[in-house]
Amino acid sequence: GGGGVLLFYGAQQPSIEMWNGGLCGASCPAGAQLSTESGTCGECSPGSYKKTDGTGWCMLCPTGSFAGVGASSCSECPAHSSAAEGGEQCLCNAGYAGPAGGPCAACEPGKAKDIIQAGPCLDCEPGTHKTAAGPGSCSACVAGTYALAGASSCSACPESSTSAAGSASLENCVCTAGHVGPPGGPCLECPPFSSAPPGSVEVTDCRCD
Repeated sequence: GGGGVLLFYGAQQPSIEMWNGGLCGASCPAGAQLSTESGTCGECSPGSYKKTDGTGWCMLCPTGSFAGVGASSCSECPAHSSAAEGGEQCLCNAGYAGPAGGPCAACEPGKAKDIIQAGPCLDCEPGTHKTAAGPGSCSACVAGTYALAGASSCSACPESSTSAAGSASLENCVCTAGHVGPPGGPCLECPPFSSAPPGSVEVTDCRCD
């Protein structure tokens, strides 16, 4: 015998020595262990392994590796993926996309994935951007810029206009003080000796100083 984690899956006949009405020295092949209930050898369950023939128990695969049913060893996760202890499959790391088991490709600029899971990278939300490929989160655009969904950089507002931080479209750019024009520009300077507050649209908003 000996201690171990019972990780029982399938069933097959063991090679056993009967002693005192019980099972003693039951030997199961690599990738299988004895079921104390049925007296048969069962394949190691997914995420576990048993290296050799004999009386040992199936053991959990270490972190960063995986195994299917009846495994005699665990396989290392593919590049840019990981698995918890006892993992049945590897999932792509944050910043990488792909199916369970890989392959995993780096998120493109303008896309992000912040957790370990299978699936695609998602576009950065409007008003945010991500410059580099791979790991990293989308960052809000600074004042005076804007970004549509999936942007790798923020675009500057037209001349003589500005926007709040995190702006999501050109229309969020409004004219600065002393200029008039529609959201998104163009913004024209007020006539001499007149001015207009920020965000002014019509030339009639220009007032004499």
